[in-house]
Amino acid sequence: WLHLKLSQPFKSQSTFSITYELPEGRVFKSTPPQKILATIEGRGWVLLSHFLGRNDLNIRLSLARTAQQTFNSSVLKDKIQQGLNAIEVKDINLDNIQIQLDEANRRQLPVKLESQIDFKPGFQLKDSIRIQPDSIWLSGPTSVLAEYDAWPTEMLVLDRLTTSQQQLVNFIQPQDPVVRIDPVRCTVTIPVEQYTEKSALFVPLSIRNAPDSIKIFPDRIEVSCIVGLSRFNDLKSNQFELMVDLKNVRLDTENNTLPIILTKAPDYVSNVKYTPQSVEFFFVKTQVDPQ
Repeated sequence: WLHLKLSQPFKSQSTFSITYELPEGRVFKSTPPQKILATIEGRGWVLLSHFLGRNDLNIRLSLARTAQQTFNSSVLKDKIQQGLNAIEVKDINLDNIQIQLDEANRRQLPVKLESQIDFKPGFQLKDSIRIQPDSIWLSGPTSVLAEYDAWPTEMLVLDRLTTSQQQLVNFIQPQDPVVRIDPVRCTVTIPVEQYTEKSALFVPLSIRNAPDSIKIFPDRIEVSCIVGLSRFNDLKSNQFELMVDLKNVRLDTENNTLPIILTKAPDYVSNVKYTPQSVEFFFVKTQVDPQ
């Protein structure tokens, strides 16, 4: 009975992988189908052998260099049929396969660190965060790579830091399968140190657009700021500049105060404060000796 039953024709479905043969220097602009589901018919013994063997259920499509090409269902069915014996391909699940090709390219982009980092009170960055490597290579279609200007990392979250950190951080994987990245991760170094306040920095006040007869009070301003312990002894008053500007100030004005403007400070300090924040100015009339 089994022999008689398996001698009869049956229909079934079988999945075939697709291998694309790309010309040198060309890549997919969008990923084409990787599999075809075919409806096949054959005698039971033949189908049983087909499914038990399943050694090479694969078709190969050789591509031209042209940007757009199409394989219709007839061509695809013929490709599948060529690899089958005593089995007929009745139908497939694709009407066609449309191929879009582009020139293969490589592009180097800067790394963008995505992070949420905070420090325990009394601690701060000692220096800028270092990323190694600080750039990444993208490979893929020229038109697709042109859409990117930087490449992000996965989110790095560090809380209440008190010591320097070194972390391996993965790059975000491309959502587009035609794009590849190299390398896939980077090393992030976060230098941390304790900070303190430094005060009693007396900075001479400079005056702009002032006539010779101008006098200001006070002429030196006390500055304080937050600085890391590693730079505390290096910080000097001559690294700051404070000024007042008398441009367009009338000589007979009743309001004789001017705001002080901070024009220079080291990039490694923060929370710069100075006292006072304004000064008084006076015009001194010079007496002319009678001849």
